Amino acid sequence: MPTIAHELFLLSANLSQIKSKELLIKLFIESLNTIFENHLFRWNDENNSNTEEQAPVCTVTKTYGYIRYINNDLFSDETLSLFQNAIQLLAILLEKIEQEKLLNDQKEHLAFLIDEKTKDLLKTQLTLKEQNEEIEQQNEEYRQLNEELYIAKEKTEESERRFKVLHNASFGGIAIHDKGIILDCNQGLSDMTGYSLDELVGMDGLLLIAESKRAFVTDKIICGYEKPYESLGIKKDRQEYPIRLEARNIPYKGKMVRVVEFRDITEQKNAEQEILKAKKKAEESQQNYKQLIDNLHVGIVVHSSDTSIILVNAEATNLLGLTQEQLEGKDALDQDWFFLDESNKRLAPEEYPVNKVFSTKTAIINQVLGINRPLTKDIVWVEVNAFPEFDVNHIIKQVIVSFIDITERKLTNSDLRQRTALFEALLYTTIDGVLIIDQNGKKVFQNQRMTELFHIPKELSENIDDKFQLQYVSQLNKNPEQFLQKVNYLNENPEETSRDELELTNGTFIDRYSAPVLGKDGYKYGRIWLFRDITERKMNEMALIIAKEKAEESDRLKTAFLQNMSHEIRTPMNAIMGFSELMAKHYNNQTKLDYFSKIINSRCEDLLAILNDIVDIAKIESGQLSVSFENVKIFDLFEELKAIFKIQQDRLKKQHLQFDLIIQEEIKGLSINTDKLRLKQILINLINNAFKFTNKGKIEGGCKLDANNQLIFYVTDTGIGISPEKHKYIFERFAQIETEDKFLFGGTGLGLSIVKGLVYLLGGNVWLDSEPGKGTTFYFTIENLSLAKNDVVQKEELPRDNNVLVNKSILIVEDDKYNAEFIGEVLSPYELALNYAITGNEAIKKVIEDTPDLVLMDIGLPDMTGYEAVHRILEFRPTLKIIAQTAYASLDDRNKAINSGCVDYISKPLKSQNLISIINKHI
Repeated sequence: MPTIAHELFLLSANLSQIKSKELLIKLFIESLNTIFENHLFRWNDENNSNTEEQAPVCTVTKTYGYIRYINNDLFSDETLSLFQNAIQLLAILLEKIEQEKLLNDQKEHLAFLIDEKTKDLLKTQLTLKEQNEEIEQQNEEYRQLNEELYIAKEKTEESERRFKVLHNASFGGIAIHDKGIILDCNQGLSDMTGYSLDELVGMDGLLLIAESKRAFVTDKIICGYEKPYESLGIKKDRQEYPIRLEARNIPYKGKMVRVVEFRDITEQKNAEQEILKAKKKAEESQQNYKQLIDNLHVGIVVHSSDTSIILVNAEATNLLGLTQEQLEGKDALDQDWFFLDESNKRLAPEEYPVNKVFSTKTAIINQVLGINRPLTKDIVWVEVNAFPEFDVNHIIKQVIVSFIDITERKLTNSDLRQRTALFEALLYTTIDGVLIIDQNGKKVFQNQRMTELFHIPKELSENIDDKFQLQYVSQLNKNPEQFLQKVNYLNENPEETSRDELELTNGTFIDRYSAPVLGKDGYKYGRIWLFRDITERKMNEMALIIAKEKAEESDRLKTAFLQNMSHEIRTPMNAIMGFSELMAKHYNNQTKLDYFSKIINSRCEDLLAILNDIVDIAKIESGQLSVSFENVKIFDLFEELKAIFKIQQDRLKKQHLQFDLIIQEEIKGLSINTDKLRLKQILINLINNAFKFTNKGKIEGGCKLDANNQLIFYVTDTGIGISPEKHKYIFERFAQIETEDKFLFGGTGLGLSIVKGLVYLLGGNVWLDSEPGKGTTFYFTIENLSLAKNDVVQKEELPRDNNVLVNKSILIVEDDKYNAEFIGEVLSPYELALNYAITGNEAIKKVIEDTPDLVLMDIGLPDMTGYEAVHRILEFRPTLKIIAQTAYASLDDRNKAINSGCVDYISKPLKSQNLISIINKHI
């Protein structure tokens, strides 16, 4: 039958491209039934073969079963031969598919291992990146330069010739050294130091550093310091000179060495000195000029080309009645301020001296004007002179205006009496205590504020003999001798001005200022003393100092925390990664696999505890940690803690310690209304702390009623204790007990801070009693506790039989491939129908199509939140049981899951027994 042979040949060619065994066999059978129209072929597995049917034409392999046919007597020998050839080809194709599948499985496994290693590497890189992020941000520009240098060095290693060219063309000296011995250097170093290249190679590089700086440079080398710093070099002729050093560790000829650049900064230092001298001279000149202007008894105001004021002296502010802030930089003054002409008429702004000079470009000489001063509302009469200063183009650059006070010439005796009354009113109403004495040291005037400030009795303030008041005020000072010494010195030196601070015995701080009273004729008429209460300012300054110290301590603790956290995270990570690698090598040793798995789980729990501490302290400080009150049996709580720490004690290998939890007999049968989770967390933290710092003796926890019927919890140990000066810091974030080995006890330094935050959250207080070498006792209370007898005995829930899982279907909604695989592996021993979804929309679709009995819902999905997916699913299947499974692990997150419609909640990382238990509970 040529036609059948031809069709079988074509069939073999077409089927050779198919990669699926099932599809290959299916098409083969269908093709045979098409080719042999009168015969029926079908596929039977060898284990289910029907003995009543006719024998097979040919066995493909034991693995793939048989092909059977009906009416075999209709086949010719030639057809049978062709048919058997096709069967043999089918066996070969099936074997090829099997081999390719095995190869693909191996490739997938290898890709999985590579992907896992890559993820571990990325996680490590991410951790390093986070630890160095702040440093990289602050030094971004420097790092870019450093990268360029690194690239240049790589190129240098590739080309020795180019390295030498660039090496010797450097403007500074460059040396490569190994443990201080110079391996190579450039001509610049030779020119700088006076040594030849031959002398330098093989030399100890520290001999190029001045002896006084060698220890400093050695420290930089040891710590691998890579930033530029200044030092002192020494040349061959023993001449010392300033240098700038910058070094890097680089690969060189197969090992790591250090390359260092020397820069002679003698010229730079000399230039800096010259600049400092010039700056000092300019500042002195500026100061002299300012003092000259300020000491003039003439008001000086300088206007720029736009009429704004660029300079004003003290006398001008006094005459004009405006402050420097109101004058400097302004081109418009207070609206209550104005000039008057000699007939007391208000001057128009365009007639103001400066405006007139700008408009006429001519000077004003001895113009008499009155000034209405807005603060005192009085008139001061001045003689004004204004002079323009021109540039080369005869454009006014600035105008200098001077004011001479001629009020005394203008005012009548009545005006003088009025001014005197106003002056006295000012002295009486000022916040400063004012005391004026004459040239003989006798009191001329003392205002009421002076009397109030020092609480001077009336009989002393009115006494003609001043020595009694002086003696009284001096005794109010913490240092009366120093107070009197300053008074006597200024009386003997009437030309001097003084300002200092006084501290009184009642805690008041006084700013004291004294200056001579000089007349316009230059005669010294006496001395004025001003006293101002600055207690509030001093208190603020002290508060700032305390805040600064606390900030510095906080910064130190943060630095120590980051170092400690790096150690705490890397230590368990080392065990996890190490034993994970060993598991692959010992896959056939069940004993070792069990032991390695136990270590990995233990170290993972350590990592989880660290993360929980960080999350808890963040929530406490941000005020996001909530409490949930319930009826808590004290006895049951302590029994739970005993069970926990029996396991913990074995894990810590501290079975030799005596540990017990004791409840006062009167309260054994009582309950309290509080947050059980937070109370339990406080006690666990304190007991863990006790185990950490106790190596011999005992640890005891408990609760009791004090004399005021207040319930007090305590945890006491016989550990290393805490020094008294550390008591006030021990509850601060990151604070840890300092020991000779800072990593001996481990921990994040957050445990006691969390305890303090949780106790305060529950309305209580926490304190300690401790002495180094004798142990520590922590006490805490919880506010608003209501003690009650345990009337209700809750019925213990019996575990359900795992047989209820048989023939049930579960939809696993998880966007992480490996988390989904883990859940599938955990559930694989049970006869469950498992289905998977990656997104929320996919989960909703599969719930509609497949109607599962239970849904495990991940909360963090790529297209929507798990809560939103739950809400949409329950709209059309309100009775479907959904369990939330998420990386968010707080009580608030659990409540959020329950409120969204989930029947329960399980937090990641998932534990297989917990997962089975919670599914068994609800399915």
